[in-house]
Formats: sequence, C-alpha cells, structure tokens
Amino acid sequence: MVPGATENAGSIFMLRRWPYGCCATPPARSCRRSNDLPAPLRPRLSAPRQQSPSTAPGSYEDIGNVEADILCRLGLRPGMSVVDLGCGSGRLSSALTKQLGGSIEYLGIDVVQDLLDYAAPRAAPNYRFVLNAELRFPAPEQSADFVTAFSVFTHLHAHETFAYLVDARRILRPGGTIVFSYLTLPQHWRMLVNDLRGRVRGTLPHLIAYLQPRTIRRWARELGMHFEDCHADMEHRVAVLKNI
Repeated sequence: MVPGATENAGSIFMLRRWPYGCCATPPARSCRRSNDLPAPLRPRLSAPRQQSPSTAPGSYEDIGNVEADILCRLGLRPGMSVVDLGCGSGRLSSALTKQLGGSIEYLGIDVVQDLLDYAAPRAAPNYRFVLNAELRFPAPEQSADFVTAFSVFTHLHAHETFAYLVDARRILRPGGTIVFSYLTLPQHWRMLVNDLRGRVRGTLPHLIAYLQPRTIRRWARELGMHFEDCHADMEHRVAVLKNI
C-alpha cells in the first residue's frame, strides 16, 4: 500500500492492492524539449534532450503563463500549496512568481539537477525545488491543494503515470486538484507521424505516450476522483482530476 493511502468505498481498484512501494523502479524520463528551456540551458544538456517535436520556439514564458492561468482559473489562491512534478527549468514556477509571488507554497520536483538549479533563483524565495526520481512524491499526505504534471505523462508508460496519480491522490487535501497535460489520438495524429519519422531516423530517443480520455476517466473512477477536460490555449490537452 502506498504510505498514507486510504481506501475509497466507491473505487474498484482499492488502493491497498497497489503493488508499487516508495522504492519502485524510477521511470526513464530524461528527455527535455529544447524549446521548453531558456536559451542559456540548451547547450548544457545532451543532444537527445534537445529534440523538440512539438513546442513552438519562444514559448518558454508563454506556456508557463498559460499553465499558471489554468491553475488560477481552477481556484489557486494565496495560502494554497502546489506540487509541480517535472518542474524543469521553472516555466510554471516563474509564471506563478509573477502572478502570486510568495503567497503560495510551491514544491518543484524534477530528475535533472541543472534544471532545478536554473529554476530556483528565478522563483519566489519560499519556493522549494527537489531532485527526485522515485515513482512517488516527496511530500506528506494531504499537503497539497494542486498537483501538476505538465509535459510529463506524455513521456511515461501508462503504469508509471497511474503510479504517480495514485500517490498524488495521497498528498491531495480534501477538494484538491490534479492537473496534467496529455496527448491523444486522433487529435495528435500529425505529431505521431512526426515522432515515427524521428524514430526511423534515430533522432527521437525518448518515449512519446498517448492517452485516451476513457482511460483517464477509468483511472479517476478507481481513485474516487472526478475527471474533466480543461480547455486551454496550448497544444496538449489538459486533464483535471478533482478530489471528491
């Protein structure tokens, strides 16, 4: 059982049967799209991490603002807490700093120390950044109002994504929200074709994962949560899971 997890009477899954512990094998998610990064960081990362199959140039600040706007639209207010999985070089944290300053608690998590080192000085002083490669969050239960994962589950296998969702449920406060971006077919068919071409040429070394809304809906039901799509001005679709 995931530490701190509780059973939900309406869930078929029943969290006590979850086979992953806190020491589960971490997923291989070292890829980074170059345009997700500010220019100074791009030369410091290896070539495979600089592949950019879908994000438009110059979008680092723009997408961060869109992500922050989504959270504010969903009810993020001063005094609340955000846990940001795959925070990278601080797209979201820098945007939240501009919009809310230090009025919220923020925990950014990533597997690349260089990205965390870049993000930290560009965020509010009370924001925290932690290197973590486990399939669980380094946070106590019921400690977060929002858990976010932008451009993360698009690079994980389904069982890894669900493992994170299970643990995100553990750290959510009552009424809390999970927000994550995802790719789906046939909406992102052109991206799939481009990824296939990159794979054939050997220029796409990382995983691109696609999810169907019905799969997310089933996961939400197993976790005792409500799922809805959030309309956002970004290429990925955005899923919202509410703790009920």
